[in-house]
Amino acid sequence: MKNKISLLLLTMIVLHISSCCDTNDSGLLSERAVLSLRLRQTSTESDAKWAETYTAIKENPGACDDVWFATGLNIISPEFHKEHAARLIKAKQQLNELGIAASLQFQMTIGHGDSFGEENNELFSYKTWGGWTGSLGVEAKYCNCPRQPEFLKYMRELAAIYAPLHFHSLWIDDDLRYRNHVPATDGSLLGCWCDTCIDAFNQEHKSEWTRESLAKAVESDTEMYEQWWQFSTASLQEVARVICEEVVKVSPETQLGFQHTNYAQDRKYQEAIIQTMKDVSGKDVIYRPGAGNYYDWSNADGQITKSMTSASHMKSMDNKNIKYWCPEIESWPRVYGSRTARSIQIEGFTALAYGADAISYFVIAGEKEDASLYSYSLLRPLSEASDVIRGYLKANEGTTPIGYVADVKIADLYHFGRSALPVLPGKGVSLGKLESKDMVFGYTTQTSKQIQAHRELIDSLYPSPVLCVAPYIGLMIPRVDSLGRVRTIAFVNTRIDSQYRIKIRINSDIDKAVWYEMREKPLPLAITNDNGYSYVEIPEIQPWNCGYIELQ
Repeated sequence: MKNKISLLLLTMIVLHISSCCDTNDSGLLSERAVLSLRLRQTSTESDAKWAETYTAIKENPGACDDVWFATGLNIISPEFHKEHAARLIKAKQQLNELGIAASLQFQMTIGHGDSFGEENNELFSYKTWGGWTGSLGVEAKYCNCPRQPEFLKYMRELAAIYAPLHFHSLWIDDDLRYRNHVPATDGSLLGCWCDTCIDAFNQEHKSEWTRESLAKAVESDTEMYEQWWQFSTASLQEVARVICEEVVKVSPETQLGFQHTNYAQDRKYQEAIIQTMKDVSGKDVIYRPGAGNYYDWSNADGQITKSMTSASHMKSMDNKNIKYWCPEIESWPRVYGSRTARSIQIEGFTALAYGADAISYFVIAGEKEDASLYSYSLLRPLSEASDVIRGYLKANEGTTPIGYVADVKIADLYHFGRSALPVLPGKGVSLGKLESKDMVFGYTTQTSKQIQAHRELIDSLYPSPVLCVAPYIGLMIPRVDSLGRVRTIAFVNTRIDSQYRIKIRINSDIDKAVWYEMREKPLPLAITNDNGYSYVEIPEIQPWNCGYIELQ
């Protein structure tokens, strides 16, 4: 009787959610969330924990305009999630009072791997169905086969629990994928190879494959591979469909989003899942590429090339169903030593320079550090930098990046781009295609005069509307409007000390130039004219920092 009463009370709470949260957060945002802060479920696991997190957010206005709550890495009872959803009502209202929208990450679909369950199997106490199984017959017991009826029922039930909160957006996690369901995926072909999936495939194709015989056929026969790929992709699409259907049914205004990696080999099935999400909602999907490069001490350059890879991914993806791109800047395990605010800013700024529309931060974890530490070490500097980020996006409206293209690895393009010759890893206006011989750039061994001579040589072959004419090692990323006029010039200082007197030649007349550096005050720049060119000079750019010149 006690359990029945508890269940009744929880059901009444969820019904109350629907009546209390019958408006969406879209009115808080003019078009989209520019800066999103992604939380783990641990930040809202109790009223006390949320109070700490909320205080940190409130202390740092501007650090974010959207907060992503999370359902958590678990397969736990619906009653747990009803309690959690009820707790999120107050949290969402508190954020709204600050002018911040609230969104939700549907954090557990297929699962990331068995290590999460092995650490705490109580979080998977509700799971009774089969796990993701590889072609070698190994099962990831704490991951999910996407064709298990009880699993799909559970996904639908969870979506129905959270949908009444009318979140600004709902994001499906990047574990909705073929790879990284360890140990099942180790040495495996793509897809789930459990008995349920093999039986379903045989029924669909009127065949009698075993796991072993089908694996051999898929590995050796192109036509069989395509059939298995279509079947396996449909499995993932069905998971997205049941989640989205429940959200759209209750909260059609909620924007659907898909989180995934930058891996080129995943592009095709990502597009299929995005198509399914659009088919359900009738609206374009927002998309978050991400993953990797979590640490300052080992991944500093990689954090920049990650944003350049995102730009390349944007170019290769079929964008017809994508409303906007929101790359994720992430650390792991999100402790004090993982990342600094400076590295978070430089990765996000580079992504925006090369075409992203917004950025999300996944850099704090409620169970790892005190919220007060996150507040002053990360959220405060992110707040201080937010005006520059928003101003940069505003100044870039109607513009596109320009630069040189080359058939080389992103790391090599980045290395050459540190010469301050603009490079283009993704969409934009090409200034010309460079060959390997054009990209010889030994910035650690060549003199500044030799580097300048190489800049001028490339510029003579493929003229650019801007040219750096002073010693400077780092990225320079111009953006032009539809008439080809330079509107902004971004700079990413990739050195661990300040650089000074960075002089830029601009091939047009300009009336005004203002330098905006992260966490610094705006600085009007003097303009000089000589022989048909305009010149401006940045007096200093801080170590491993970034900023932009806005031209008028």
